[in-house]
Amino acid sequence: CTLLGRVVDEAGQPFGDVLVSASAFRTWRAGVDVPRLEGRYDMRGFEVRTDATGAFRIETPVPTAEVVAVRVFPDRFHDSWVTRLGSVSSCDGPLLVEGPRDLGEIRLARAGAIRGLVTDEAGAPLSDVELSTGPSTSHTYSRGAHTAVDGTYLIPHAVVGTYGVKTKLEGYLNEFQTPITVEAGRDTLGVDFVLRAAPSIEGTVVDEHGNPVEGAKLWGWPLSSGAGAGSKSGADGSFVVHLPHEDAYRFSVERDGYVTWDEESSDHTSFAPGARDVRIVLRSLARTRFLVVDAKTGEPIERFGFGILENNGSRSTRGVWTEKRPPRISERPGGVVEATARPGIDEYIVAAEGYLLDYDDVEHASPTDSSQTIRLERCGVVRARVVRDGAPVADASVTLIESRRSNGSVYLDRNHQATDVTDSDGRFVLNAPTEGLHRLQVAPRAGAPLVVDDVRVDTGGELDLGVLELLPGASIDGRVLLPPGVEPAGLTVYLGHWQDDVKTVTDAAGRFRFVELAAGANSVTVGARPGVLASGAKAEFELRAGVETPVTVDAREHGSCEVVLRLHLGGLPVSSLQVDLMRTDGTHERATLGKTDDKGVVRGFVRAWGEAQVMVYVGGMRSLVHPDARFVLTPGDKIDEVLRFELGTLRLVLPKGVALPYAGRMRLILEPEDGERRTETLHISFAQGEPSRDETFTTTVLGGVELRAVPSGRWNVRVVLEENDAPTVEVQVGNGIRFERLPYFTGAALLDLRGGETVELRL
Repeated sequence: CTLLGRVVDEAGQPFGDVLVSASAFRTWRAGVDVPRLEGRYDMRGFEVRTDATGAFRIETPVPTAEVVAVRVFPDRFHDSWVTRLGSVSSCDGPLLVEGPRDLGEIRLARAGAIRGLVTDEAGAPLSDVELSTGPSTSHTYSRGAHTAVDGTYLIPHAVVGTYGVKTKLEGYLNEFQTPITVEAGRDTLGVDFVLRAAPSIEGTVVDEHGNPVEGAKLWGWPLSSGAGAGSKSGADGSFVVHLPHEDAYRFSVERDGYVTWDEESSDHTSFAPGARDVRIVLRSLARTRFLVVDAKTGEPIERFGFGILENNGSRSTRGVWTEKRPPRISERPGGVVEATARPGIDEYIVAAEGYLLDYDDVEHASPTDSSQTIRLERCGVVRARVVRDGAPVADASVTLIESRRSNGSVYLDRNHQATDVTDSDGRFVLNAPTEGLHRLQVAPRAGAPLVVDDVRVDTGGELDLGVLELLPGASIDGRVLLPPGVEPAGLTVYLGHWQDDVKTVTDAAGRFRFVELAAGANSVTVGARPGVLASGAKAEFELRAGVETPVTVDAREHGSCEVVLRLHLGGLPVSSLQVDLMRTDGTHERATLGKTDDKGVVRGFVRAWGEAQVMVYVGGMRSLVHPDARFVLTPGDKIDEVLRFELGTLRLVLPKGVALPYAGRMRLILEPEDGERRTETLHISFAQGEPSRDETFTTTVLGGVELRAVPSGRWNVRVVLEENDAPTVEVQVGNGIRFERLPYFTGAALLDLRGGETVELRL
């Protein structure tokens, strides 16, 4: 196969002598020796450099790898570029096949670079430290680097703007330094770090008989928020977990053949940094025999993919949800597979060619028979013939993706998709992995694609779409209107749905182009430039085949400003709390500012949309809105304020005979007695009768629950208790309805709470 393309800069000028690679992990083609490329990972592939016109051409054997990555590596002052071609859901385009694949014009935005040094507290350089960039510790820009043996690092292709740099190295505490300003075409120097040694938690994993369990996977999260940490137990069952934060951690411990430990630990035990001799006991789990058959004939299906989704069952108290990705298909003699799974707690998932994807609770046939028969329904079939000007189009890539509509927008579930390539007569046949609505995409080797929405596929049915005619490509001649002082060159513009990852960058005049597009409704969105421009500016339009459409995106109201807040919560912990800013104009729009450091300081850049108020998430489903603070967000401005929350502690005692939810939630509705403040609603979720693991400021007490971080004031309190499996009722809301669970207890009382006080309230 042949990969073609042309690399240009932000002004559309050819970019010569740029490295371009096409690679696959470990194996490009089975049985073919392909060279290993330089880098940290075992990538096999091919490299070329662009010529004076920016063009490149890579000749390769047809790959058998599921995913091929094509990367462009310019100088450090231009953004890098990557696209992934293959059959898995995360890919941007179809598999490489015999013949040419033209990637078109690849436009690279201007970028900057960051340099620095990382040492330990004794001043010794630290090598292999992972550095990443982004506005917060949990949001990165996929631009990073690792330190060399002398502790120095260079982050090339860094996004232009103001944000932060984070470090990560096992055995050391994570550090996050902000604000760092990156300018186009320049190195930002002196971004140095001194890393502190990380505390650890040590112990052993054993089974119910006291025998060591090797290979148990431990993973924990801090009680507040932040990065997780984990390890695996050794041959003697011992483990050491180095913590990236100085915080207590709660752990989940998993090993095939055993019950996951946090399901057994009803009190959700947490361990403080430095804990030693921790003993974790895993209970052995019996194996389940699964038989997979055709639902209509009862005949065994001997080729299918199978997996167990832990804690996804309907009776799991953890309520974990996992994406339903079809497992890899392999031979299963007799249609039989065995696995360890818990009835009602875990879920199976089965994928077989020609059948609908199936997933449901694990259920044993009887208390004495640990087997389960899974009956698969035949899937629907979609077929058609693709032509251009009446002639068949061969080797066009065809993809059928499950689509769901919600509030006028379309969500494409790329975990549920099927692909095919048209034959010499332009025909294709696709087995839909699910029933319902789908999007059909036809991508020829040359020319515009074809998109057909709302393709309905029924179980076991056959849908013949007839002849699909490829039309001349539409194009977009676009421009972006910007706030004063914003450099127009190098802004990223996304086409259509963000999942498609089709994008380009603006030139020095703020203009952009897209060519060879499918006709129909479409949109473009302008991405953010950290510290200067907020994301979200969008334009929607209709494209016509063979016609160039002028498009203007008005981003003049998307300027950003810097906000620094210093939080005080009346003596409560202030580390790693998420802070949002909300509009006060009734639109309910909000933006995440970031997370607080260990001193309660949070800083970031948000859209300058006018007046806003502050919301702080304090764990679980609970949040605090400051009753008085209002800020006017103005483009280019900087707000630096101290916020003090007047908070108290409420010890809520339930009536005798009323228990906390076993697997449900408590709603605590605080209505101000004077009517001047807004009503506050605190949501506390429960699992196995205890506050869920992320409820930082909630603990159980004799006969009830103690809630810290409750806003002070005189409140009329309503308490509602409900279980997750309770029946629902319809509630009229305006012109519509909503469904609410029937509570098993409601109560009311008057609360007078001052900052720093603890009040006991008996219902």
